[in-house]
Amino acid sequence: MYERVLVAVDHSGITDRVLEAARGLAQLSGGEVRVLHVRELQPVGKFAGAIDTEDTEEVQQAVDAAVDQF
Repeated sequence: MYERVLVAVDHSGITDRVLEAARGLAQLSGGEVRVLHVRELQPVGKFAGAIDTEDTEEVQQAVDAAVDQF
């Protein structure tokens, strides 16, 4: 059924329920859950995978690249 389930999270109130639902779907078919965490850029320095832009096209490209790695 599902080999991989990609879940984008932002720590909103519904995050726990979404992760639980994704885990349930993956368990039904022996698949795995991959999580993409999206958050506002914070001025605490660079880290691997950080995107320092507000350009929606650049953000979309970065999200697409993350999904492609999946």
